Amino acid sequence: MRRTSTALVIFVAALGGSGCVQRGKPAVLYLARHGQTEWNRKSRFQGDPDLDPVGYINRVSLWLLLKDKRVDAIYASQKRRTQRTAELVARQHKLQINVRSALNEIEPGIFEGICWADVAPADKVKPSARACTVRARGPRPEPVLARIRPMLAPIFDDSPAARLPLGESYADVAARTQRFVSELSDGRAGREILVVGHGVVNKLLLHQLLGWKLTHVRRLRQANDQVFRIEYDAAGKTKRIALYTPGVGWKDCSPPTKAGQKHLDCQPQHAPHHAGPTSKPASNSK
Repeated sequence: MRRTSTALVIFVAALGGSGCVQRGKPAVLYLARHGQTEWNRKSRFQGDPDLDPVGYINRVSLWLLLKDKRVDAIYASQKRRTQRTAELVARQHKLQINVRSALNEIEPGIFEGICWADVAPADKVKPSARACTVRARGPRPEPVLARIRPMLAPIFDDSPAARLPLGESYADVAARTQRFVSELSDGRAGREILVVGHGVVNKLLLHQLLGWKLTHVRRLRQANDQVFRIEYDAAGKTKRIALYTPGVGWKDCSPPTKAGQKHLDCQPQHAPHHAGPTSKPASNSK
């Protein structure tokens, strides 16, 4: 009898003292994009740049938003810009940043560091992107650019399998972000989590977290200072999703519809200067 009692005590202790830990989706998930980088500003294919001065302001915006909120865990990619963005919130809540390679941005392959304006068709280059181009000293880049410009064509293809040379496709990234979604779903239920990711990664994550098809994933937009908040009910079903924009506050989102809407309709139309990070979410958001 004594052996049986001892074994039972050890078994209960291994389970946390009071039984099994309930696993499932978090109660709340904040999905932030990293702060602005110089390469964002100049429209260069991303590698691993640090935040620029505006990016450091963006991370303060995230800290202001979450410093008084409950945050149980923080996840970021291996890239400096996501970890730098998450640092202040981690310090505020005395948490370690959980680094996951699954959250890394889509790999641009041979185009890493190259200016978008140097390789993209003229009708797809915004005026602000033209400032990226620099004059060469000695080397002659034009013959190289002429050869690789046709290789950019897959980026304009809606196929999830399209990829750049030595790079990744949306399908490649979706496979690893799905593993991260599975990890979150297998964690302790009821947590409130911050995930700091990237432009493409966050598009895919958001669709996977909400159970949407990836057909129109490219249409989703999230600025460097915007944060999505997803709330789940006790059964793990999506209860609410809202978008936070500095100067606007929270705006509830409605999902894409069969009527032709292809994206979340929560992007603000105007950004009044009087609203700030302490603004309350819309009436049916926390």
